[in-house]
Amino acid sequence: QNKKVIQKTTMASAEANHKPSPDVEIEEENCCRCGEGIETQSLSCMGKRWHVQCFVCTVCHKELGGGKFKASNGDPWCQECYLEHRAPKCMVCHDAIEGKHMVVMSLPMHTDCFKCELCDDKLTAFRPAELEDGRTIMTCPTCFDKVDDHREYDQSTCTGCEQKNC
Repeated sequence: QNKKVIQKTTMASAEANHKPSPDVEIEEENCCRCGEGIETQSLSCMGKRWHVQCFVCTVCHKELGGGKFKASNGDPWCQECYLEHRAPKCMVCHDAIEGKHMVVMSLPMHTDCFKCELCDDKLTAFRPAELEDGRTIMTCPTCFDKVDDHREYDQSTCTGCEQKNC
């Protein structure tokens, strides 16, 4: 097979925002998406070669060449599809987590969501309080001390008056 040197674009490591950097030369190969030979400008990303027009989001098929993207399981994803389908979800608000976050009790959460579940104050430390219904909630030390036997703030509904915390 006749190989020739062509212009290509490289991409950075997986699971981060990526943007190509042009003008790196490598030998011709076939496109990993369509299998056809590459004779024009191409991309090299995640250890694979792509025609620019074949480098598309795995889900919505939007062209990604030259723009930012996320990599997941060796496939390219546009930012929107990655956040919707692949990004970890916050255990408190259930929105996608992007960028800096924290892990509490082995679960990811936005730093802004790290607050007392009783008074909504931001937490610098927390004490888990177990409620009668078996749920464990994050509380600040002040609210933790207020919880009588850690169950005073049980949010189950009273069967007599159908109100919470009666």
